[in-house]
Amino acid sequence: MTTTVKWYTDASLGAPVLNGVAGALITLLDACLVTGFGSQSVTGLVVASGVATATLGSAPNAAAGGIAVIAGATPSGLNGEQRVTAVVGNTFRFATGLSDQTATGTITTKMAGAGWDKTFTSTNLAVYRSPNVLGTRQYLRVDDTGTTSASIQAFESMSDVNTGVSKWMDNFWFKSAAANSTAVPWAIFADDRTFYLRMAAGNQDAIYPFGDFTPVRTNDPFAAVGPNGYAVAVLSSGSNDPSRVTVNAYPYASTNTPSLLLARSANFLAKSVTAYKRPEILGDHFAGLGDVSMSSGNTGLYGSYPMPYPNTSDNALVFTKFNIFETSNRNLRGALRGAFCSPQVLYGSFSQAVAVLDGQGAFSGRKIGVVTCNGGTTSNGPSQFGLANTLHYPTGRLIVDLTGPWA
Repeated sequence: MTTTVKWYTDASLGAPVLNGVAGALITLLDACLVTGFGSQSVTGLVVASGVATATLGSAPNAAAGGIAVIAGATPSGLNGEQRVTAVVGNTFRFATGLSDQTATGTITTKMAGAGWDKTFTSTNLAVYRSPNVLGTRQYLRVDDTGTTSASIQAFESMSDVNTGVSKWMDNFWFKSAAANSTAVPWAIFADDRTFYLRMAAGNQDAIYPFGDFTPVRTNDPFAAVGPNGYAVAVLSSGSNDPSRVTVNAYPYASTNTPSLLLARSANFLAKSVTAYKRPEILGDHFAGLGDVSMSSGNTGLYGSYPMPYPNTSDNALVFTKFNIFETSNRNLRGALRGAFCSPQVLYGSFSQAVAVLDGQGAFSGRKIGVVTCNGGTTSNGPSQFGLANTLHYPTGRLIVDLTGPWA
């Protein structure tokens, strides 16, 4: 078991392909959450001055900051998960406490999976669960028999791939704009208790969370969260704040729609409780009941205009965590793990799928990811939700702690 944060994108060498074909989402989740992917042979592994350098026959699948798994090496202390510190040509490096030497054996490497279990499976059906006994260990059922979307459910208990008890989530996650084999951009950020999945399925480009959140009450056995609707974290733009994160239940819904589902209420009685995701910093601009992140309409965090990036005083990226409030009573239930929002305008500064920055202050020594999410400006809503010709704000950024551990 591991609690190390891992992250993956479709740009990773050897990464699985997401598309509008049945089973594609399960293939992606298997590779990233469970098995890892991109196995390669290591032609040389040398330790010098506390740094191990692995040489391959081609460019490594691993990226700097990512987690690679080494197997088959002697000494055995080089095996297992290793955080990559640098990639140079056909080599990658990681720190080690072993003495200077050249490893022997039939050595392989691959990108490490996030440590989740696949508890049940059938054709284009799968159930995933965290193995970490410190968490809630809720069951995630993925029905990927469709093409453009997958049916997603969450249960407190399951006995097989089709049988569950206490269902608390039932919605759709969009994986492609068309039922074909055209590759769709994606990214996953995960530890062994929580993950965030971004799928750029045309106008349904969204980020979907699942797993544990950090509860206010330390002995909360139902501190589990999922999306309320088929797209929970559409990253969107307002007129003056193109970096804001609108976290609607649906990309087309009012910001007053709660974006999250919790397994149970704070008193553990009610199931499938809706919740808002709000910035930690509260004040006049967050006094409304809506699920608004860093702005509402044309109003930013500190008035009519948002903060610039970088912050002039310290050249920094400024961000704050998302708190979770139960819809019925505005009870502060906890906060999302590892995911943050920013009051700064980030649109003009970051265009890549994941921009990796060095953490500062409390995040010194960690890597911070700025995740891009782009959608279309308008779209017809899916028929199962009765939505049509409704506005979808297109562009935004989400901040993710790429190193962890997630608190």
